Amino acid sequence: MSEGKLTVEQLTVFVENRPGRSSVITNILAENNINLVSFNIADTSEFGLIRFITDDPERAKVVLKENKIATRSTEILVVELAHKVGGLAKVLNIFKENNINIAYLYAFVGNKPDKAVVGIKVENTAESIEKLKASELTLLSLKDLL
Repeated sequence: MSEGKLTVEQLTVFVENRPGRSSVITNILAENNINLVSFNIADTSEFGLIRFITDDPERAKVVLKENKIATRSTEILVVELAHKVGGLAKVLNIFKENNINIAYLYAFVGNKPDKAVVGIKVENTAESIEKLKASELTLLSLKDLL
């Protein structure tokens, strides 16, 4: 289990739901040599939410602000789980059994071939960390993802 910080800073950008808006964000990050660790888009008919983790969230916030793009920072849990049948079910059952609501969840590529990685935003972060650790699941820090 990671010995560092047990949450990861995720950035969120609100964008108009029209062609090319996500490429504006990724181009700014690329031009500033900021690597994406995860990238997720959720949309409605009028706007989109781009949620992402970078290798340098502080610098990402600065360069996006310089380009007049507002970001919101959120601490999420990143859980490493077995990449096999039932791996995600095991994690979700921990939240169900402890009556912890999940606001959202998304999967992304980790750096171990036999493991999957999910980013999870929950209502009660401290309790969630406690329950996941008690279940011997691995919480990853940003350093673990790089």
